[in-house]
Amino acid sequence: GIPELKSFIHIHAGIDATGLPENPSADFPAQWAVVRDWDAPEGVESPRNIVLCSMPSLIDPTLAPEGKHVLHAYVPATE
Repeated sequence: GIPELKSFIHIHAGIDATGLPENPSADFPAQWAVVRDWDAPEGVESPRNIVLCSMPSLIDPTLAPEGKHVLHAYVPATE
């Protein structure tokens, strides 16, 4: 298997925007968090329990070419 990484992780990706909104909304925000287990022993701060995501090109379309979006995901080093 792959050993666990004991550090933060940043991912920056360019993605196809086909079918995705051009502006942020309540249904498709520009920033969001994904929590694996709200009831984890240390809550949200439990190791590898949260991913913070943003799509800044929803706010500033000049950050990506036409028809594309920029996606950023961050896993904090909470170990």
